[in-house]
Amino acid sequence: MPRLPRIAVGRLGFLTLKLFNLALVTLYSFGIIYVLVRIVPPGFYPWMVLLASIGGYVLATDMGFSAYVYAEVRRDFLGDALDGADELVSQAATLYLGLALAAAGIAALIIPFFSPSRLAPALVCYFATIVLPLPWMLIRRVAAALDLYVEMEALELARRAVFCLLAATMLFGVSLLGFALSCLVAWAVAAGASWWLLCRHGFRLRLGSPRRIARFWRANRRGVLKSGKFAGLEFFVYNFPYIAIPVMFHGPADLVSFDLFNKVARFGGAAYSVPGEAFCPPQTRAYYAGDAEGVSHYQRLTWLVGAVPLVIGAALLAAVGGPVFNELLAGTQPVSPLVRLAMIAMLAALLLQSSSGGFLVSVGKYDALAQVATITATLMLAVMALTVVFGVPFPVFMLLYVAVYFFHAIAFQWLFERLRGSASRAPAPLAMS
Repeated sequence: MPRLPRIAVGRLGFLTLKLFNLALVTLYSFGIIYVLVRIVPPGFYPWMVLLASIGGYVLATDMGFSAYVYAEVRRDFLGDALDGADELVSQAATLYLGLALAAAGIAALIIPFFSPSRLAPALVCYFATIVLPLPWMLIRRVAAALDLYVEMEALELARRAVFCLLAATMLFGVSLLGFALSCLVAWAVAAGASWWLLCRHGFRLRLGSPRRIARFWRANRRGVLKSGKFAGLEFFVYNFPYIAIPVMFHGPADLVSFDLFNKVARFGGAAYSVPGEAFCPPQTRAYYAGDAEGVSHYQRLTWLVGAVPLVIGAALLAAVGGPVFNELLAGTQPVSPLVRLAMIAMLAALLLQSSSGGFLVSVGKYDALAQVATITATLMLAVMALTVVFGVPFPVFMLLYVAVYFFHAIAFQWLFERLRGSASRAPAPLAMS
C-alpha cells in the first residue's frame, strides 16, 4: 500500500481528533446540564446559567487578540522569521493568565453574598474553571500557527475526556466542590503540557514582568484595538441575550431556553471548526501565494464537511429535540417548538458564517469584519427594542435574533468573496484592513 504524504497523514489524524473532540464537547455541554439540574438545590440552576454567562464575558476580554497573535505568528512561521515571536506569546500569555486569576479573585469576594454559604466555595472554584480557558485559547492558537495542531488537539482530547469523567462522578456522590477542584488540577496539568510543547519547539516562554507587558502593549496596541473592536462586537451579538432576557421576560424558563439554544450553537461552532481548522493552514497558504481558486476550494470543502453535522443536528432537533430537552432539564423548563426551529436555523447560519469568518480572521481583516459586526449589533439592539415596545413573546424574539444573524453570515460571505477576488494580486503578509 502506498504511503500517504506526511502532511496528508497529519491532516487525517487531525480530522479524526477533531471528530472525537466534537463528540466530547457535545457530551460535556449537555451532560453538565443534566448533572447540575439534579445536584444543585431546586430552582438554583438558572443562577448557575447566569454565573456561567458572566464567565463567558470574562473570556471576552481576549478581545480577539489571540486571533491577532495567531495571524502574526502564522505569517512569521510561513516566512521563516520567528525571531521575537516567543516574546509576543510570553507577554500575551502572562496578561491572559493575570486576567483569569483576577476574575476568579473578584468572584471569590462577590459570590458569597449571592449564594448559600455551603455552596459558595464550590461556585467560586466552578467559576474559576470557566475563566481559565482565557490563556488556554491563546496557547492553542499559537500551536496551530506553528502547525502543531495535531499535538494540541490530542492534548485537548485528553483534557475534555477527563472533564467528562469528572462531571459524571457528581452523579455518584462527588460534590460540586470536589468536581471543580479536580477540574482546576486538570487545567493546571493541561497548561503545563501545552507550555512544554511550545518550549520543545523553540519557544523560550516565560512569565512577563509589568515593564515587559507595558512594552508589549505599546508595540501591539494597534493590533489589539483592531481585533478587540471586532471581537467585542461579536461577543455582544452572541451573548447579549443573557443580560437582555431577564430584563425583557419574566421567570427563569426563557433564560434556560436561551442557554440551551447557545449550547446548540456552540455545538455547531465546534462541529464546523473541524473542517475550518483542518483547512485553515492550506487555505492561508493559498491566500499568501495569490491562489484565489485554492482559497475557494477549501471553503467548499468546509461546506461539504460541515453539512454533515448540520443535517444530523437539524434532524435530531426536529425529531427528538422536545423529549430530549425535557429529560435533560428534568421536566422543569419546557422548550417551545419555535425555539427548536430557531436552533436549526442558527446551525445553518453558523456554517455560512464560520466558513468565511474563520478565514477572514486568520488573515487579519478586522476593520471590514468590525464594520459588519457594528451593523449586526445595531440590528440586535433594534430587535430588543421591538421586543420591549410590542411585547414580542420569547420564541418570536429568538426567530428575530436568528434572522439578524443570517444577515451577519451573508455579509461575511460577501467580504470573503471580495477578499478571494483580490488574492491573486499578491496580498501583503498581514493586511490589517
